[in-house]
Amino acid sequence: MPGYDVPSFVNDMFGLVHQTNIFESTPNKITVLKDSQNYQVEMNEIYKFYCEMVGFDPSDLKTKSAPELVPTFPTDAFKKYFPNGEISPLPKMMLTVPEYALKLTLDEQSRFYESSATSGNPSLIGLTQEDFDIVGESYGNVLRALVGEKNLDNLLFFNPELRYIPKSYAVPVQQKYTQMSREYHWVLKPGEKGMDLDINLVVGKMNESEQTHKSILFGPSVPLMYRTFKTLGQRKKWNLKEGFIMCGTGGWDGKKGSIQVDPIKKEDFVKSVSEITGIPISREWDSFGTTETKINFPGHYSEGIKDFVFHTPEAYTDVFVRRPSDNEILGVGKEGVLNIVTPLAFGHAGTGSIVVDDWVKLLSDDGCDECGRKGKTWQYIRRAIKSEKTGCAMVALEKLSEVAKNLVSGD
Repeated sequence: MPGYDVPSFVNDMFGLVHQTNIFESTPNKITVLKDSQNYQVEMNEIYKFYCEMVGFDPSDLKTKSAPELVPTFPTDAFKKYFPNGEISPLPKMMLTVPEYALKLTLDEQSRFYESSATSGNPSLIGLTQEDFDIVGESYGNVLRALVGEKNLDNLLFFNPELRYIPKSYAVPVQQKYTQMSREYHWVLKPGEKGMDLDINLVVGKMNESEQTHKSILFGPSVPLMYRTFKTLGQRKKWNLKEGFIMCGTGGWDGKKGSIQVDPIKKEDFVKSVSEITGIPISREWDSFGTTETKINFPGHYSEGIKDFVFHTPEAYTDVFVRRPSDNEILGVGKEGVLNIVTPLAFGHAGTGSIVVDDWVKLLSDDGCDECGRKGKTWQYIRRAIKSEKTGCAMVALEKLSEVAKNLVSGD
């Protein structure tokens, strides 16, 4: 099998994610962003065309305002299907490396990881070994921000074991988490009619943590954790002095995978779970990430807004809130779609400035009054509705789709 050259800037990417304080911007972030964009333009024909179409040249990335210049790219470019239902060639065509350079998923058949696809149309992302490791480091940084530098004693995953979800983007994340805990378990086990929750395992580990004061973390499924803790709380309360909650992967609308329950109010969740488990609300965090980027954002609960305040890991990320109709950057207090800009883009072109399908509100551009961390903060509002996805991003997708089809057909 032929080899391929890993560009030198990838080492600099690892340098960014290994910063001691991920919430402070780093001096060479713009340099790595420029190198990453140059590489994507050089190695991907479609991305080069896209940048020329919008008038972008990576050499323009010179100052602190550079991130806002990177052309925004729609998440729909990485969806398995076009809006008309046809299979899209774009996920494979957006690669900057040969397909054989991508890490095999756990099923050892596919080289593309998939999003959870609540909409029925998953994003497909290929990860080189370097990408895979950086995803783990990014998510590991958020876990360390919550629990500290010491390894956990116990970690309970409220989802199936990874071999049952071999192409899930949870694989690089949870494999990293297992390296950060002395003991770990997946609480969903195969049963006669699908996956069953091992309630004895959950109760046993909660009792052990209460008696020995060992640290324990629960996550990430919001509906499954909420339902489990509410049921357990009817017969007992715990005092988990070293307990943590790390929510993630959405689910506040009550929908996650095969689970369909009523929408869950965040205030009800944090207060009920704290009352039942004894875990302080300050240790109940949410996290936000997308399959199209390697970035994970931590969020602590705010009594002021009755919601989670998400923090930007400024060492390797910039965020903007944009008006979808004209891509205009909006200021503090304004709502729009979330734009994630990062130099941590290697194996896929276009992942350096993603506009995601989520409606958010910019809370601050200079730090958090509640916890003191630096950087931009924002609030997740909801998924963007179809009419809000019109404008620049969808025009770009239509043009990209046209180019991709022409390249496939040889026109």
